[in-house]
Amino acid sequence: MNSYTIATSLLFTLILGTFSMAQEAAKPGPSPDQEIRAIWITRSDYKSPEDITKIVRNCAAYNFNLLLFQVRGNGTVYYKSELEPWAWELNGKDVSNLGKDPGWDPLDCAIKEARKYHVELHAWLNTMPGWGSEQDPPENVPQLWNTHRDWFMRDKSGNIMIPTGKNKDWYRFISPSNPEVQDYIRDVYTEVARNYPVDGIHFDYIRYPGEIGDYSYDSASLARFKELYQGTPDTFPDEWSQFRRNSIAELCSKTYMSVTAARPGIKVSSAVIADRDRASSAHYTNAAQWSENGTIDIIMPMSYTNDLLKFRRMNQEQIQNAHGRFVCPGIGVGKNWAATPEMAIEQVETARAIGAQGVTFFAYHGLFPQHKPGPVVDALLKGPFFSRAKIPTLTWR
Repeated sequence: MNSYTIATSLLFTLILGTFSMAQEAAKPGPSPDQEIRAIWITRSDYKSPEDITKIVRNCAAYNFNLLLFQVRGNGTVYYKSELEPWAWELNGKDVSNLGKDPGWDPLDCAIKEARKYHVELHAWLNTMPGWGSEQDPPENVPQLWNTHRDWFMRDKSGNIMIPTGKNKDWYRFISPSNPEVQDYIRDVYTEVARNYPVDGIHFDYIRYPGEIGDYSYDSASLARFKELYQGTPDTFPDEWSQFRRNSIAELCSKTYMSVTAARPGIKVSSAVIADRDRASSAHYTNAAQWSENGTIDIIMPMSYTNDLLKFRRMNQEQIQNAHGRFVCPGIGVGKNWAATPEMAIEQVETARAIGAQGVTFFAYHGLFPQHKPGPVVDALLKGPFFSRAKIPTLTWR
């Protein structure tokens, strides 16, 4: 064999070996014994106790171990409350059903089902949305829009936040820089922690609504800002931005301290905007600040994308700034997100590779359409979720 033939043979062997290693690297790795496998279950995913039974059974069978179960939408709830009215959706689509007792308790039902299957149940509450329908709530129901309209956000011209046009189906937010609002939200979360044996409590929409505009110039927020800075948002724009970030951090801190006192051992998590720059500049949130303050346990960045490099970058930044708290990247299953099983598995493996403590999937209906397992969740069970996993211990708790 001449030297050219030997070199060619060696090159072919090297290429073949590299290709084989690449194939091996592309395969899902072994399923970790400890990691969070969370799933967002929206309030539209269930209408009856039977739905909840199917949801919990499906999630457990596919080796999810943490269920984020939505029970507060927009100043309306899916559990027994002395603070807020029953959601109208539990009695149909008519807003006139607001406050009507549905005759069953979704949160209680979900907790009992979760215990049967040995999975954690975390109550997911939308934080700042105070109302979310084009139609106003019935005047005779003690809902926030009727009882505390002064708490709702306003734009720079003083107009109260009522989304219109393409945003007409969006929420009307209450203002986190109003101390009364902070105390109220704290009490809403604490009521759940005190009255229900949940394993955790989950913030969502704990931010300003940068998606639809610049808020909140309500009178209470402006008065508080003037007291602190002896000026206006126009004269101190940078301070105004930081004031809003600090307001969200204060709300998070007050709530964390209260719910952990009400139920020692409860875990507190939050969905957050994945891009840290956008989160800070448009939504006035800083999850790293919450972590540094010790007022959050698990951060779940909503990194919904089909761009793996972007997914990696955003979540690496979150992990690097988490001050030792857990980060579980959010993986969105949908047309413009992780639309294929291969994409979903790649994101799970990427999250593991960069040191995340787990992943969080959005949402149940995308993985189990009409309560039937779809191709993505089937692939997860055959690959990275092949065996069960325990939730890691929160060492700081």
